[in-house]
Amino acid sequence: MRTEESFTFIHVHERLADMRTLFARSLVVHELAHYLQHMSGRFMAGDCDSFVERELEAYAVQQAYFVAYGAMPAIQIHQFDCPAVQTADQLPVGR
Repeated sequence: MRTEESFTFIHVHERLADMRTLFARSLVVHELAHYLQHMSGRFMAGDCDSFVERELEAYAVQQAYFVAYGAMPAIQIHQFDCPAVQTADQLPVGR
């Protein structure tokens, strides 16, 4: 799933097009978090630390979405080659 730079649409891969699944909907929630981050202007810096912070926040929103539906997700956090890398247990879940 990718958002375009213009943030005019979210493309959902055909394998995930069945929005009846909680996982597919959670990916849209994750991407919508990125849209809101972009609109807020909080993550305008193009450095690695900002990228990692932005991703961790979107993962936390996605995880909160799962929890709201009674699911305990096993979300895979990508490893980033940056000094600001945090582990999954440092995510601000539910805050």
